[in-house]
Amino acid sequence: AHSRWCALGHAWAGAIMDGAAPTPPPPPPPMVQAGWLFSGRPAAPAVVAPPMEVPPPPPALQPGASGGMGGLPFSPWAGGLDFGEGAWPPQVDWSTPAFSSAGPPHRSAPAPTSPPSEWPPSAAAPVDEWAPPGWASGGLGGGGALGASSIGASPGLPLAKTGILGPQVACAPALKKRKLCIHFDAGACLRGVECNFAHGPHELMVGSMDADYAKRPKTTSIDFAGLDHSGRASRSFNVPKPQVSILMTDALRDLLSEVTGVSEVQWDRERARAVLVGNPAQLDKATGLLQRATVHCQWGLSEQKIRSVFRPRTDYRSARLRFSPMSPAMKECTTSLTEGRPQMSIGSEASNTLRIKGATVSRTHAVVELEQRKGAVYVCDMSTNGTFLNGRRLPPKASGKVMLSHGDELLFQDPTAPGGHEFGYMVNIEMS
Repeated sequence: AHSRWCALGHAWAGAIMDGAAPTPPPPPPPMVQAGWLFSGRPAAPAVVAPPMEVPPPPPALQPGASGGMGGLPFSPWAGGLDFGEGAWPPQVDWSTPAFSSAGPPHRSAPAPTSPPSEWPPSAAAPVDEWAPPGWASGGLGGGGALGASSIGASPGLPLAKTGILGPQVACAPALKKRKLCIHFDAGACLRGVECNFAHGPHELMVGSMDADYAKRPKTTSIDFAGLDHSGRASRSFNVPKPQVSILMTDALRDLLSEVTGVSEVQWDRERARAVLVGNPAQLDKATGLLQRATVHCQWGLSEQKIRSVFRPRTDYRSARLRFSPMSPAMKECTTSLTEGRPQMSIGSEASNTLRIKGATVSRTHAVVELEQRKGAVYVCDMSTNGTFLNGRRLPPKASGKVMLSHGDELLFQDPTAPGGHEFGYMVNIEMS
């Protein structure tokens, strides 16, 4: 475009020197108007261009005018035109050139019209309404969609900062981003359309937020019950020495702290003592769990039994029990305990679920019960001569019941008596 304009200027100058009638050159290419390029730098014409009347700026763009350019850090009308990205290009009408016989050809331009009362102009607005060519919703500094020049803001300042926002337009799929720009909402993004992040949800890829959330690690809720230090105290609990090796482990210590909320649990294995630190409510709960665990472990010591005491399973709805006889003279029995039928009885009467005969067997010798609230099966001694679990006699029915675990030995005669160690059953339990 520059070369074409230079060639036209040389031809026009030569025609004047030859005495030919002065003929105005054709209009310049669309990219050159009034001798200036849209890039912000003056085009170098081949000949001295005739003077051009530059119309005054609209009132809205006068320096210091409200809503105009007075509040910005530059003024295109102070000390000459500043044709940068924020300059106001003069609107020159090249279609009606005016010539003067007294001098060289002279072109005049009509004054620009006043700004519209609202922006953006409506579709029914007249064609001569004031519409800045550089007004774009993508911000300044990176080039707008409607032109290379912008009005009303300094280069690089987003329109969100100036309070001038046009309607959001659909974003091409190839231009969509995966993450939002954290500076755009605050009006501090200086990259405009060149920003690598989305300037609004309409510029986000479909499913990008779901993909980001899927990559995040899974989290669990935190229990802050142990942070209550009001009335903090310590308490010690003595553990039976045969249970020290099974009870005093790191895994069970962490489980006890998690369930009760105590701030600290110390195992003193040499003294067979547990030291608990927490508030009174936490200490009472931890002491109660340790007391239950150590009592039930007197009739069979296992880590699984201790875990069942510390954190019982409350989702069990039934228990399938199989009694395998230890003596050939006894018969096998399989039964199930459910919500509707939580108990079974063992004795010499025919009404019992498991009927056994013997000189030391009572009519109702023992009762086996499923407790869903505690997630376990318990056995209670109802006899006169006693019921033995894992070689140890059960307490009388007035004292309570003992947890029955998978693999326990349930005897109905003193194991020290002749043949007593075989007069009973191996218990198999399946919880569901």
